[in-house]
Amino acid sequence: MKVKGKHILVGIAAILIVLVLIVAIFDVGTGIVKEMAPKAAKDALGVDLTLEAVSGNPIKGYTLKNLALSKEDEEIFSIKQLEAKPSLLALIGGKLYLKSVVLDGALFDFDKIVELAKSFEPKGTEEELPLGAINIKSSEIKGPFGTIDLRNIEIKPEMNAIKATLDASYNDVLAKGNATILIKDGIKIENLSLQIADGEIFFSGTVMPELDLEGKVKNLDLERLKNLWPPLKEQLLAGKLGGKIKLIGKLPEVQGMGDITFTQGMLVGLPVERAGANWKYAKNELRFQDIDANILNGAIKGNIVMSLRNLPPHLDLNLEGKDIDLNLIAKSFPQMGGKISGIVSKVNVKLSGMAMELSGNALLSSKKLSVMGQTLEEVEANVRIEKGKTVKFEASSRWNKTPLKARGDIDLSKGQFVNVLLSWQNASLETAKTVLPSLKEFPIKGNASGEVTISGSLKDMHSFLVSGKAWSEGLVFANEQLISPFVNFEFKDNALSLKAFSASWRGASIKGAGKITDITKAAMLNLEGRVDGLNLSNLKHLVPQLSNYDLAGVVSSQWTLKGPLSSPELALDFYSNKLAFYGMSANNLSGSTSLKPLDKNPLATLSALIKASAIGTPSFAPLQDLTASIKAETGKITVSDVKGRLLQGNLQASGQITLPQDQNPVVALDVTVEEAKLSSINDFGIKLPLEGKANIKAQFKGTLPNVTITADATSPLIAFAGFSLTDISTSVEGPWNSLQIKSFNAKAGGGSLTASGNIDYDKSFKLKLDVSGNSLDLKEMAKTMKGADKLKLAGAMDVKASIIYDERGLEGTGEAISPEAGAYGLKASNIKIPFNIKNNKIASQSISAELYEGKASGKGSFALTNFNWDTSLNVTGVNIDSLLHDLFPLEGHISGKGSFQFAGNGVLGKNIDGNGSFSIGEGKISDFKIVKIVSASYGKSSINYRSIEGRYILDSMALTLLPGTQMYAPKGDPMYTYFGADGTIRYDGKLNLSCYGNLNVQAINAIVGGVKGGMLAGEGLETAVKGFLSGLLEGGKQSDFREVSFNLTGTFESPKISDFHVSQPEGMGEETLEKVTPDQEQMPTDKQESPEDVIKKTILEKIFKN
Repeated sequence: MKVKGKHILVGIAAILIVLVLIVAIFDVGTGIVKEMAPKAAKDALGVDLTLEAVSGNPIKGYTLKNLALSKEDEEIFSIKQLEAKPSLLALIGGKLYLKSVVLDGALFDFDKIVELAKSFEPKGTEEELPLGAINIKSSEIKGPFGTIDLRNIEIKPEMNAIKATLDASYNDVLAKGNATILIKDGIKIENLSLQIADGEIFFSGTVMPELDLEGKVKNLDLERLKNLWPPLKEQLLAGKLGGKIKLIGKLPEVQGMGDITFTQGMLVGLPVERAGANWKYAKNELRFQDIDANILNGAIKGNIVMSLRNLPPHLDLNLEGKDIDLNLIAKSFPQMGGKISGIVSKVNVKLSGMAMELSGNALLSSKKLSVMGQTLEEVEANVRIEKGKTVKFEASSRWNKTPLKARGDIDLSKGQFVNVLLSWQNASLETAKTVLPSLKEFPIKGNASGEVTISGSLKDMHSFLVSGKAWSEGLVFANEQLISPFVNFEFKDNALSLKAFSASWRGASIKGAGKITDITKAAMLNLEGRVDGLNLSNLKHLVPQLSNYDLAGVVSSQWTLKGPLSSPELALDFYSNKLAFYGMSANNLSGSTSLKPLDKNPLATLSALIKASAIGTPSFAPLQDLTASIKAETGKITVSDVKGRLLQGNLQASGQITLPQDQNPVVALDVTVEEAKLSSINDFGIKLPLEGKANIKAQFKGTLPNVTITADATSPLIAFAGFSLTDISTSVEGPWNSLQIKSFNAKAGGGSLTASGNIDYDKSFKLKLDVSGNSLDLKEMAKTMKGADKLKLAGAMDVKASIIYDERGLEGTGEAISPEAGAYGLKASNIKIPFNIKNNKIASQSISAELYEGKASGKGSFALTNFNWDTSLNVTGVNIDSLLHDLFPLEGHISGKGSFQFAGNGVLGKNIDGNGSFSIGEGKISDFKIVKIVSASYGKSSINYRSIEGRYILDSMALTLLPGTQMYAPKGDPMYTYFGADGTIRYDGKLNLSCYGNLNVQAINAIVGGVKGGMLAGEGLETAVKGFLSGLLEGGKQSDFREVSFNLTGTFESPKISDFHVSQPEGMGEETLEKVTPDQEQMPTDKQESPEDVIKKTILEKIFKN
């Protein structure tokens, strides 16, 4: 029976084993788990649990995938996979006991876990927790601080306790440790030990229901710990942190306190020997008080407040420091080595803002600092930091007793980019040369003020750009005083760029720009600019050799200065409105030259190209458009390619100027001028009526300033005041500013003219001449004059005169005499004209001459500049017939002697305007055709007159007889009692006269020959005489005087009569004049001649034969 029972038990066990094996293979109870798990979470924690799938059985355990715990639709955490292995025996006993729980890929929300923990109220019990062990791996906790990587966490619940081990990391900072947490009437940390950043953190105390923890921190490595917060990664942080921690309160209202120590490290690159502070935490605010630190060997005290309501935290810093050693900065910033050193006496810092965006002010002061090798004293600085990115500052100090001020900013967001403005007042340039030793030999002294902007990255100070401006009331350069110098400059890559500079030097304005390269070694100049208003007389002290040239004038110049600083070459393109040398004057002088101004003899290698619009004396500059090449050699200056225009003639010259040592230069120049235009002297204010062209050969020789000129000039033809001379030759000699006219020879037809005198043109132009002319042919001298054909000069004249020309014009005295001369066809003899010259006018008050058997006297003047003349003459005893025959083309004669007066003026050779009166005594008129006709009727050959009186106007075209001009008949004259005429008698013989008189009308009617009306215009004289003879034979010898008027036109050779009027005899009615008109012409017939015709024919033949 026992055996049988054993077999039954074995069978049952086998069956059970088989059943267990079968159950282990298949999922069992997953539905109950999936249903109960959410209910349990809801009952225990008040949260909702969702899961995607459940697999397993009570034997091998259950696997839950993709769990999520949420509350009010907000997810608290999620788990990719959770494995739970229950105790089979506990299940058989009706209890749930999980031997192990493994969380893989869990993601926890820190803030929501904390909120969930607040609602969890654990209750103390003697029973152990229904958990065996909890393992969390490959999971994360995310919060405002970032993400914590839970690499492997093991939690082992025990009776009222939990033991845990930790292996996690945060921002690549590893943390490992263990903890024992008691769960009885709350949560209590029995001990917590954490190894992190090569240090340790210890905690113990109560967590719940209220926090009461104490801890310690030992030897945390700040350089590793800074990685917990990414913004600190690039900061220069190092050293060991330690301290005490005490946390109290009920979550989340936690309070804390303790102390912190820091040793042998650095903060933001600054060495810290030690630092310590007390701290307190409450209401999300962390305060560091009683800070006591040793930074850069200086003492720092103050406090820091951190607001942790948001991350990154907000900070308020209030720190004070003293005796900070800047020499130690180089340990952290090697690029600053040797750049800055000294002790900061005092510093105050007040900053606030986010940890990496602090803003605020810092004040510092120092008795002495060294910056870039330069000592600064009495340093005061005010620094403004804006959001941790920009540092702005203002500072003041003294450098070599010179006040300095600085302001600027450092942009930390752009690689520590610096921009500083430094200004100073009256700094010594001698001291400034210590900064740039290469300028030690630069010949400049004095004090200057300025502003400099320094910009660049502190990471590469060699790339700094230095720019600015400097000025001074006065500096001394190469022993020369510069007034108000100013420069705008830039320094980079060992080169000084002078953007613009200016100064006043000896009254001249200097401006320029350029660059000085390799400035700290062997400086090279490359400068250019302008000089305006440079008075050359002020250069004598700089270049003593210039004293030899008696230079004066104001010059402007474009210039370049290139080459080594010790011996640069100066190139000039200069210009001067007016420049004087040795009393000579050059107008609009320009040129280019080069020299080395710092050499002992800067003119030794001078070369220049020169141009001038005019050269001469201040009063007389006949040389125009000059160009010349000048080259200086040892002991001499060669002058070549000299070209220009002298009095508009082509000038060429060459030669050299010898420079004997300690003596004035010696000049030797040969000059030729072709076709100099003499009238161009008027362009220089010398108002002489001179025309013609001349060729000149001259030599300039002698020691400056006593240069002697010898010159010969020739001309085929010149004209003075319109009168020409030929075959001119002259020779002059003397100092360049005072020439003696040794000889002057010219011809005037068969006559000649000679002269001698002086020409002075130093301060003003002055000409002295003694002139002598013999048998000067007036016609030849006038042949080039305009209107010479009208003037009709004739004869020869002798002239002697002494003449002076200066700024007052032409003046002098003289006399002109001629045995016989003529003008306008009139002739005079024994002419004598004493004259004087003043204001360019020749005047005579006592002209005398013999004129046509009479005597002439009067006065007159002649303007040399415009040929205007005027005269007043009185002539007596003139042979009227001879005078009129020379004046008009007369066919007959008017005998008798008379006198006349004339006053007139005009332009020589152009026009004449005058008037006068005349009176002629007893005489006769004969040999005119009409006179022959009339006189023949009375058996005479002429018409006699008792006298002729009249007034006239004389112009260039005609003689005009004014009304009242009349001829009176001798007593008892059978032909007329008086006869008058007014109108014009042109010099070419044309007539336009209105005639009137008291004539024998029977004779006049005989002239018209019975032709009705008496109109004789156009009839030939022979026809008229025929009519006259017919009337004579028909009318007999009866005398009947009537008033007669008619117009006389035509010419002397062919006169024409028109508008013939004759008065009627008394008793003939009211009409007193009868207008006679000609009958129609009679056609010729072949009838036989009558006796009357024979008589007429015989008389006519006798008249025209005579």
